[in-house]
Amino acid sequence: MGPGVAADSIVNLCGAGGLAIAILIFRARDPQGPLTRRFAFVLGIVAFVLLARGVGWLTGSATLEQLAVAAAAIIPLGALLVVEGMLRRHAPRAVKLAVLAGTLVLAPAGLLAGGDWAERIEMALALFQLATFAVCGLLLLSRDRGSLSEAENRGVFRLGIAALAVLPFILSDFRAFFPGVPVRAGALGALLVVTFALVADTANDGRRGHVLILGLRISAGLFLGLALAAVAPIADMADVIRFAAVTLAGILFIGLLVDAARAVVGAGAPGLLDRIANAPPGTRDELIAELARHPPFEGARRLSAADLLPFDPEILAVALGDRLVVRRADRPWSRPADDPAGERLAALMATFGASHLIVIGRDPLDLVAVPVPLVMADRASETALLLAARLIAAAPEMRA
Repeated sequence: MGPGVAADSIVNLCGAGGLAIAILIFRARDPQGPLTRRFAFVLGIVAFVLLARGVGWLTGSATLEQLAVAAAAIIPLGALLVVEGMLRRHAPRAVKLAVLAGTLVLAPAGLLAGGDWAERIEMALALFQLATFAVCGLLLLSRDRGSLSEAENRGVFRLGIAALAVLPFILSDFRAFFPGVPVRAGALGALLVVTFALVADTANDGRRGHVLILGLRISAGLFLGLALAAVAPIADMADVIRFAAVTLAGILFIGLLVDAARAVVGAGAPGLLDRIANAPPGTRDELIAELARHPPFEGARRLSAADLLPFDPEILAVALGDRLVVRRADRPWSRPADDPAGERLAALMATFGASHLIVIGRDPLDLVAVPVPLVMADRASETALLLAARLIAAAPEMRA
């Protein structure tokens, strides 16, 4: 087995695994969504094509390669179904019939043809896919923007950008047209598209962070490929490209796998907000006890009047201002460094080992001391603590 075949196989197997994970993630996010089934169908077909090709090239199985070609002939039909779902409109009848006819002709031909016909079928399949994708692009561009919501128009725009971005990767798969390409990168393009799609489907506030993480993954994959090429005994430019493609595909696959595993673990272990939100209505003390059961906030305790008396609650109230949560890291809390109120507040937090104070009452002063370990004091914990503080402050002191 040559290095080109090995690289093609690894990239395709990583792509198949990544697309399978993406299908599970999309289904978990919106199992009954109108587009979920269409996307799952297309991604499933592409994943099967990549898997059959990867295993076929590794084992030298002509049957698997023919199965891959036959399944690839169904991809244009799936793409048209996705476009119809995005536009909420049927494609022109002539387009539907042409795509259906192409699928019905090329799928059996790819399954049965061999020898000299295999290359001709591959060329016909490439032209069929490119023509269908071009028509789908025209349908997206000529859409009635007024019939779609702003979010739907953004989704259509992203789909068009993704289609343009993945086109060079798809073309590299057809050796009949580009015999000198070092590695078939169609699977790599598919991995990039689904990863971007999953990032674009997140909330705006977290999207930048996800894009940054994706950029780091891509950079790390390319750097690792270059590093492997540098230590290889003999590596020409084709080998460098193969190394980069293999490592990038592997890192993208691992990234999707880790994201899916994190989502599964998170769903199986509800966080602080889930526990409090789903807890039966209770008093402040009951919610504080629920807060203290969550690992980052273990040790949370309500400070009694006797606890606060040595620190002069009236002066403490001045330092607290209108804050709901006070962080030790924010000292001196926008006050002079030698301010008596700030000094008392710092002494209170030091006495009870609190990294945060929750203000649940001001007259009389009512506080909860929360010791958050340094290794867990991230932004998510800060947000969870702030929202929990609002829930506790709104809870009754005693049951009715």
